[in-house]
Amino acid sequence: MDKIYENIKRHMEYFCLTCGARQCGSEGEKLAADYIENEFKKSGYETVREYYDTFGWVCDEFSLYNVTQDREITNVTASYFSNSCDIEGVPLLITYEDVDRIEELPVKGRICFVEPYMEIMDANPALVGGLNAFEEKLDRLGAVAAIFIGTYHITDAPSTKLPRSPHIENLAAMTLGRDAAIDVRKNIGDTYRLKISARKFPHRSCNVIARVAGSGKKGVVGAHYDTAPFVQGAGDNASGTAVLLELARLAKDKCADFAVDFCAYSAEEYIPRGEKCPPGSGNYVKAHKGEDIRWYLNIDDVGMYLSPYVLHLTRPELLPEIKSPVAHIDNKGPFGDDAAYINAGIPTVWMGNLDPYKRLHTAEDCLDNISLETVAWAVEKNLDLFLQLINS
Repeated sequence: MDKIYENIKRHMEYFCLTCGARQCGSEGEKLAADYIENEFKKSGYETVREYYDTFGWVCDEFSLYNVTQDREITNVTASYFSNSCDIEGVPLLITYEDVDRIEELPVKGRICFVEPYMEIMDANPALVGGLNAFEEKLDRLGAVAAIFIGTYHITDAPSTKLPRSPHIENLAAMTLGRDAAIDVRKNIGDTYRLKISARKFPHRSCNVIARVAGSGKKGVVGAHYDTAPFVQGAGDNASGTAVLLELARLAKDKCADFAVDFCAYSAEEYIPRGEKCPPGSGNYVKAHKGEDIRWYLNIDDVGMYLSPYVLHLTRPELLPEIKSPVAHIDNKGPFGDDAAYINAGIPTVWMGNLDPYKRLHTAEDCLDNISLETVAWAVEKNLDLFLQLINS
């Protein structure tokens, strides 16, 4: 256990502190991929990279300023894939009642303050695609910027990926935490300056894979190493990637007659328009669709304090009988990289934690809020699940 803990600590510190934010196209993404490849090789694996086209995004600065009152608004963030802007104006308030008649509103050339939040937008039957679709519609209608309120994640730290459409052409987007949202709404008639310096670009991401040859039947174990922008992504998903590296090390000679791929994906943190799964895992499933993949073990979101564990099973009738390492089991999904496998009819297993404070995709998802002991514990529990799948 001491060796596992030492390695977990080393992996987590590298991903969170040396790499930092690891969104597609960032330097952190590249550093993480190189590190993962090196660790797989140190464990004695044949290691390959599989590349696919994505969107990259980097942002140098962002700010929201109340010009009327001569003060900066804090607790804000630029949203993933936002375009650049430097604009002043009085925001146009868009309420829930406005969503279905947005084409009638004078949004062209305006900063729009979007009052409806993600859960409401996603539940609107007239708005297929939810918040991302609404962002794209504002872009098509000529709005220059949109300010969204974040509620799905912790209200004290705004989510950096609400919304997150890479398909906006000109729109700049910003998300506000609770206090900032209330402040702007109370002073909606004031003039604001919204400034974002960012760029979006075509990018080639890669999955890094440690490979074990076998008799034909195959198992896949995966974790994503990318993050939302501006965040360390300690729980989502430095923790899962660290567990993947340790699991691969410990399972090197325990794969029986299975072929096994240990996959570290990038590009989990967004889903392109028209797709049903993230690009990284989606590309893997497409590239290996002719293979006899019997199951997929996903590792994502582990180690956050005060976060109970749930074992998620999909297509359990196609799995061997699983003895769960945790008390709570459900059959819900998909949630992330498991989606590509579920859509392909492949059964999935995922032991992850449920965060009551919704810290994922915010600055609160950092190394200080992770229990390294629990991440090391998750290595042992995922190894147990892996051996059950291999030996059944």
